[in-house]
Amino acid sequence: MSSSQSTYPLRLPLSVKAEVVRRAKAEGISVNQFVATAVAEKLAAMNTAAFFAERQQRADFDTFDQLLSRQGGEPPATDDEIPPQPDRTANRDQSPRTGGVATMASEHRRRSSGFATDLRGLRAARQQHMSITPRR
Repeated sequence: MSSSQSTYPLRLPLSVKAEVVRRAKAEGISVNQFVATAVAEKLAAMNTAAFFAERQQRADFDTFDQLLSRQGGEPPATDDEIPPQPDRTANRDQSPRTGGVATMASEHRRRSSGFATDLRGLRAARQQHMSITPRR
């Protein structure tokens, strides 16, 4: 064994170990490799969460508000626009009570078109974020 690895006796409930064995076999890897990969993935997720939490602490929300409320800007150039997407909800059943998924989707697209609407959405998202996340 190389010096960059260590052993750790791991106690797992039988049902968890059976699932690990089943999934490792399905992926064609050893149980050890499956567990090591799972631990590495969990550590990566925790490090990512810590990274964004630290970045949030450094955020300048006043500058963010100024940026969102500034005037000006130019519409996108003709060749820089997103082409319209086909309406994939057109064949869905219409619900008499709600107007159906297709109606709601087209209404959402109508409301969300345009830069000003996007800014309102960003402001609303920031306000919602600020109401659930205390500033430090």
